[in-house]
Parts: sequence; structure tokens; C-alpha cells
Amino acid sequence: MPNYNISTGLPQTPSGVPDADFNRLLPLYQAMNTLARNLSEADGRVTFSQVELAERNQLGSIRSQNHRRIYPLFPAAIGYGKLVNLYVSGGKLAAQLADASTNTLAHGIVNQQTGAAAGDYAEVILIEGFSNGIAGSVLGAQYWLSTNGDVQAVAPGVGAVQPVGWGLGSAGFYLHIESPSGAGGGSPANLSYTASPTDGTVVSSSGTDATLPLADGTNAGLMAPAQVTKLAGIAAGATVNSSDAALLDRANHTGTQLAATISDFSESVDDRVAALLVAGANITLTYNDVANTLTIAASGGGGGGATVGTAVLDFGATPTLEASVVVTGQAGILTTSAIDAFVQESSTVDNTTTDHLFAGVSLRLVAGNVIAGTGFTIYATSLIGGATGTFNIKWRWQ
Repeated sequence: MPNYNISTGLPQTPSGVPDADFNRLLPLYQAMNTLARNLSEADGRVTFSQVELAERNQLGSIRSQNHRRIYPLFPAAIGYGKLVNLYVSGGKLAAQLADASTNTLAHGIVNQQTGAAAGDYAEVILIEGFSNGIAGSVLGAQYWLSTNGDVQAVAPGVGAVQPVGWGLGSAGFYLHIESPSGAGGGSPANLSYTASPTDGTVVSSSGTDATLPLADGTNAGLMAPAQVTKLAGIAAGATVNSSDAALLDRANHTGTQLAATISDFSESVDDRVAALLVAGANITLTYNDVANTLTIAASGGGGGGATVGTAVLDFGATPTLEASVVVTGQAGILTTSAIDAFVQESSTVDNTTTDHLFAGVSLRLVAGNVIAGTGFTIYATSLIGGATGTFNIKWRWQ
């Protein structure tokens, strides 16, 4: 049985008293002895035999010592086992998530298994004590503050480097929050800036001030007031790559320019077109430079204005009396244009020169179905029996 070092000095049960008094005194004796045992356990003044130690929970004394309990306000919901930072909000002690990346240091751990709801007061173990809220730790491993109220087994490289406790494996976690140290440790400094015409100073509330010099031809730095004024006077897109004379010389210009921006463009084009045109047979060109007009007149029967071409007429492999071919691509043709179709000495893969000469008298050719700006159709009728194969048909219109 354990040896409780705080004792009431009373025996376990009343002795030397009548039975009636014994029954009345026994609950009082039991209560006082129980109180003494509890005080011994709370003060750690209990000794055990080796057999008892082998049978006890080896971490039981840690579990009973998590007495540093406070109950701050939680403005936002925070889960069980999260490390929190304490601050004052509206005159009340409040808790928020600790975070190494923002130097929000840890002061305790949420010890309420249901977590803390927004607006509630919840239990927090302050600085040191046992907690089941952090699972999966490695027994004997040290842990540091991470982000979002969590812990990590490696000291962070940036932000606060704050040891927060030790892993107890499957038994839980022993919270032991220390002051931050190393890179990023401590509370963040408050920085301010003081400017002057010759330099600038970054003022630190806790460290050495830093002076930023003006830039020079070698090193980067601040811009002087005179340099700002000079830059402000330069128009957007300005260039100093060439002199004004080179920039204004049209021989150096590239790209395109609208005709409407050239003062003599229309007159120069009119004169150029008039010089290029040469009147053909029965054609008269009259250029009016003042009125900016060019009149083209035709007279007589000259054939210089006709459009000619060749179409392939195909009767097919079986003797046929009729065939037709469509001629397209005639942008200038009108529905009133005169069209002529005829057979001229020629040959195809199907019909020889002799066949073409015979077709000149045996085929009747008629042009029709004229479509203005597009073309027309040549219709052929064999006057002497059926015709086969292809024939070259000459055509012209004007």
C-alpha cells in the first residue's frame, strides 16, 4: 500500500469507544484520512514500493499535475489540442490560434475535449502540463510551434522558433512552452520610416536602425527628388534613340499611313492613273484634271474589247445528241453582252483535229443563261447523229 506522507495522526478506525460512538465517528475518521491522502497526492508526497511502481501508470503523476488551468474567452471556435495565444479583448482575457509564421506565440493549449465554441469560455492549460489533445507524437521528441495552432518536430526556419513541449507517444503530450529563440524568435519589431532629401531611415523599435542611401551608377538605392522631377517631365513612350531630324525624316519611317493623312495623295494618284492608261483601238481617254474625272469612250467595231476563252464540252462515253458547259469567272459580263461560241481546229484526248473540224459543221452552239458578273452556259446540239467525248469550244463576249 502506498505511504502517504501527510497524515491526520488518527488511526484508520476509532478505537476504544462503544459501538454506538464507533458508528458515529467512523465517517469522520474516513473523511479526514481521505483528505490527508488527497493532499499527499496533490503535493507529490506519496512513496510506493517497487511492486506498486511496476503496477502503476508511469505517467499518472503528470496527469494529476495539470493544475494550471485558466478559462479565457474564445472569440472564434478553436479545436481541442490546439496551441493558443492569449491577449486582451474588450477587457477580457481571450485566446486565439498561435502561429509561428506570424510570430503569434503560444501560451497554452485547449484542454476541453469538445473544443471551444465561438463566444464561449473554455479550459486552457497554461504554459506547462499534460494533455491528450496532441496525438501521434514521438516519445521523447521535442516539438516546436508550427502554424494554425499545431506543433512540428523540426524547428521552423522562419518566423518564431518556440519550443512548446515533448512527445509522450501514445500516452499524450507534455506541454512545456518556452520563450522563442533563434531565427525569427521573439516578438516582431515595430518598424517606421523617416524620409529626407538625401536618404531614408528604417527605424526599428527593438533593433538597429537602417539607413538607405540614394542610388548611384553602381548600386541600387533611393531616388533623389531631382530625379523624380526629371522623370515626371518625360512623356510616356518618349525616346532618345535618334535625333529630331532623324525621327522627322520620312525615309526612316516604317509601317502604314492612312491616305487621308497625305495632303496630295488623291491628285498624285489621279495623275499616275492617267499616265498609265493607253487608249486601244476605237477607245478614247479623256482626263479632266480640274474635275478629277477620267472618261473612257468606245466607238466603231474594233474587236480590242472582247473577252475570249476556251471551254471543254463533254458528250460522255455514250453517243448523245446534246451537251452543255458552264463558263464562270466573268466579272465584267452583262446580261446584254454579245456572246459567241464556235469550234476551232484543235484536239482532245477523245477527239482528233479532224473530229473538231467535222464538229465545226455538225454541232450547233448556242450561248444562254447569262448571269451578270458571273458567266454563261454554252449549249450544243449534234445535227448528224450522236457525239461522244470532249471538244474544245472557243467563246468570246463583249
